[in-house]
Amino acid sequence: MKATRHIAVLGAGIMGCSVALYLARKGIAVTLFDEAPEPFTGASRSNEGKIHLGYIYSADSSLHSARHVLSGGLLFKPLVEDLLATSLDPVVTAQDDIYLCHRDSVVAANDMAQYLDRVSELVRAHPDAHHYLTDVSGATSNRLSAAELAANSDSREIVAGFHVPERSVETTWIANRFQAAVAAEPLIHLRMGER
Repeated sequence: MKATRHIAVLGAGIMGCSVALYLARKGIAVTLFDEAPEPFTGASRSNEGKIHLGYIYSADSSLHSARHVLSGGLLFKPLVEDLLATSLDPVVTAQDDIYLCHRDSVVAANDMAQYLDRVSELVRAHPDAHHYLTDVSGATSNRLSAAELAANSDSREIVAGFHVPERSVETTWIANRFQAAVAAEPLIHLRMGER
């Protein structure tokens, strides 16, 4: 395919590489710049891999932050699977994540429980809830029992814990496949080690 337009993309992390791949698929030549020596070597490669649905923002009782990240979290899997032409299922954590509440948290444990329930309502109501890393159309948050809490932390400072339906992905696996996809795309020209 011969490119009729040319666009520069600054940053070769997950956002820059995704934009470059989608533009190239539309027949647009892309020059991808990054100060790193190769794509996907920064935070996109080395992070916890949690794909957030908004549960982490328990100090935001307005739910504005949760609403802001929810759609992106739910669509992460189908978008990345489309870009990489492979399933993410082998690199998704098998269990729901756990949030712990510290005694000195800015949000009390009971308030956190209420917030998590409200986020679960948002998740269940979202039309893309079945597109997440696992189907979250029945999303709930569940407070850990005393035994479960003790199994997850031996600190007296941790006063509560909650299972939430968020999951994580293996970021190195995804980064390696993004690097390969970018390298295989003839309409993407890399300019690494430049600002």
